[in-house]
Amino acid sequence: MLRVKNKYKDKINIKIGFEIDYLPEHTQWTRQFLNEYGKYCDTGLLSVHFLEGMDGWRCIDYQAEDTSEGLVSYYGDSEKFQAAYYEMIKESITVDLGIYKPKRIGHMTLCNKFKKYIGIGSSEMINEKINELLILLKNQQFILDYNTAGLFKPYCGETYPFDDIVQKAIKMNIPFMYGSDAHGVEAVGRGYEVFQSNINY
Repeated sequence: MLRVKNKYKDKINIKIGFEIDYLPEHTQWTRQFLNEYGKYCDTGLLSVHFLEGMDGWRCIDYQAEDTSEGLVSYYGDSEKFQAAYYEMIKESITVDLGIYKPKRIGHMTLCNKFKKYIGIGSSEMINEKINELLILLKNQQFILDYNTAGLFKPYCGETYPFDDIVQKAIKMNIPFMYGSDAHGVEAVGRGYEVFQSNINY
C-alpha cells in the first residue's frame, strides 16, 4: 500500500488504515499489531463484530438465523442482545490499545443488521445505553462511521447508525466520516448521497 500510495501520489490521495476488531481476549495481540503497523496508517476503524454466545464467540452479522439462534436466544431476547453489543462497544472505547488505537467507531448499530428478521425495536433501556455511548464517544473525542451498507441489507434498510442516533450525535457535535463498507468494487461510494443529505458540514 505504501508503494501504491507513492506511485499515484500526483493523481490521487490514498489513505492507509485497518478496521480493527475489538476482541476482549486478544487485546495484547491487537496492541502489538497496532504498535507494529499503526505508524504507517492515516486512518482506522475500531469495530465490534463478535459477542460471546451459544458455544462460544459468535459473529453478529454473519447470517440472520445464526444471530437469532446463537446470540439472541443466548441473551434471552433482542433487547438484551442489543444491550450486550452496546456494552462491548463501550468497552472497546475505554480499553488501552496503545497510541495507534483508532478513534473512529465502525457501524455503531451493526446489531440491527437483521432487525426485521429478529424483531429488533427500540426501548427505554436501549435508548439509555445509546445515550451513554454517545456521551462516552464525545468525552473520549471519538468520531462515528456513517456506514451506508445497512441500506442495502434486506433485513435492515437503514444506515449504521440510524437517523435518530445521527441527529443526537450531530447535536452533541460528534463528527462523522462516510463509509460504504465496500467488500467489492461495485459497492464503493454507494449511499454517499444519503450521507451528503443528512450530514451538513
